[in-house]
Order: sequence, then C-alpha cells, then structure tokens
Amino acid sequence: MANWKKSFNAIPEAIDAKLTQIKEDYVIVAATKKVKRHDVETEVYDHIGLIIKDDAVFAEGPVVPDESVGRTSAYNVNGREIVRKDLPKITKTFIWETPNFGDASTYGTHTHYNDREVYQRQIFEPRFLAIACELMSDPKLDTVLVKFSIEQIFDKKSPVFREDLLFALNLLQENTGVADIFSGEASRDEFIGTVFLDWEVFPPGNADQLITSMTKGSHGLPPDKQKVLSARLRMFQKFPVKQLLKGTNSFGSYVGALYADNLVVFENLNYGNALYILFDDWQEISQRSRLDLLKGTDENFERIVHTNGWDIKFEETMRRELATRSGERYRKRGKRR
Repeated sequence: MANWKKSFNAIPEAIDAKLTQIKEDYVIVAATKKVKRHDVETEVYDHIGLIIKDDAVFAEGPVVPDESVGRTSAYNVNGREIVRKDLPKITKTFIWETPNFGDASTYGTHTHYNDREVYQRQIFEPRFLAIACELMSDPKLDTVLVKFSIEQIFDKKSPVFREDLLFALNLLQENTGVADIFSGEASRDEFIGTVFLDWEVFPPGNADQLITSMTKGSHGLPPDKQKVLSARLRMFQKFPVKQLLKGTNSFGSYVGALYADNLVVFENLNYGNALYILFDDWQEISQRSRLDLLKGTDENFERIVHTNGWDIKFEETMRRELATRSGERYRKRGKRR
C-alpha cells in the first residue's frame, strides 16, 4: 500500500465548501487521480481491482475493499461495536456448552445459561460500500487518469448525511489516496434503490420458491451461498414461522423469517458474519433503510456471531423469546428482561 494520508477526523474544509455549492439533493463520493503505470504494475491498486491486463491498465470491479487495508475498510466489512457506558446496563443471557464428565465425544454436552448485567453496545452494521475504477485516458500510457468512486449516492437531507459522507470519504481516501465529491445526477428512485431494503414476503411453506428466486439469473447466489441459504431456512423453520423474508433488488442476499410482530430474524448471506434477532415492531423494521436496520443499541436485538456454537445459541434464544411471547415461563431460565 502506498504511503498516502489514510483518513480525516472531519469533512475537509474544501469539500465542505463544495457542498454549499452543490444545489442538488444528492452527491457522490468520487475523485480523479493520475496513476503511474509502475504503481499498477507493483500492485499498489490491486486491492480495488486496478491491474495490468494485456499490457494495459485494466479496471475490474466494483470491489469491496479487504478489511486488511485499514481501519475504515475493516469497519466497512465487519461493522463496529461501541460500548455505551453512558447508558443504563441491561440484562443479557450468555449461553455456552460444556462436556459431560469431561468427555463430549462419549457423554455429549450440556448447556449453561448465565444472566449478567452488561453495558449496552451500539452496533454499526457493515456497509459493504464498493469502490469502482473508471479509466479516463489511454490505458497504455505511462500515466493514466482514473476516476475512483464509491458505489452509493448520498442524500444531503438525510439526518446522518455528514456521518455517512465522512465514512465514504475516508474509505476512498484510505484505498486510493484521494477523496472528493460531485453532484449526483440520479433520480430519487435510483437513490432509494441503493439505500432502502425492501422485503419480499413468502408463506412459511414456500422455502423452495424463495430459494429459486434467490438463485436464478446472473445476480443469483453462487453455489456455496446456496448451501448456506438452504441451511439457514432449515434452521429458521425449526420454529413456527409466520412469513419468510427476502431482500429485493440489490439486496437479494438478505434472508429472514418473521415469527411475531416483534420477533424477526435476518442475515446477509453474501457478507454476513452474524445473524440478527430483532425485537422491534415488524412494520417499523420493514420501513428502515439498510444502514438504519440496527440503529440504536443492542437492547432491542441479539447479534449472534458465527463462531463455534452459534447455532445452539440461536435455538436457545428463539425458544426463550417464543416462550416469553406465548405467556409461558421459559423452562430453562425464566423470562427475558
């Protein structure tokens, strides 16, 4: 990686001034840069798909930068958690497995539960913003002009516009060494299509139809993700599902299940390293943007990371939540909160 400035603590003054000159509601994060062919040959830009092919500079992508590039790239792929010590503590249940008589292979395991008062955590879901490279000059020159851009449009009227803009600027700066903004020419519908997650609803018995809809066409899930999809749906249907859920359009990798108006499970199959159980009202959840889906702290949702034993934790959490909603006392540890 080249030795360029990695990030900004605040939106740079020059970009802030440019914002006041842009009259349109939408802006894009993009910048042009003179790129030396030697730098491309020495793989300075490989991580964003700018490579040498057929003796010329060639742009692949768009590419979601790898988490190893830097802090912002890691947040973009993995999300971020902040411990909110300024907020009241909440009760969380911790679940883990222990071998029976010290030998799980012979005697199996048993599940432990422990309630603890913990600080709330603010979860920032991974954004998965991609960077596109566009050649603006002859690709065989010793120095080529390249436009780098973030594949999302930003709405100046959004209450989190400046926060989102700073994040995108830092992602572009960290990966390319340049950052700037331009007026966005997209329509409102095109903008909404990049941000808002619409759900297609399937009856509980239509898992096969949901799988077909997520695997067909040029943008369908690859074979490895199809196996994950089938496994997730089998797991979801271990409990009485009211509706199966699928993200539409560019969010076709989202899959979930509705069990009650205030109990929804979902996961992003393309990028997910965690499964989410939400306790908010479904009608309100369905209207949120993708980035606002987990807005707030983890008081109203459970985030189950796909580490060893995550499936056991999911099943136990679901049993507890369903028992609570049916008015029954959870047989293993009582009611949640």
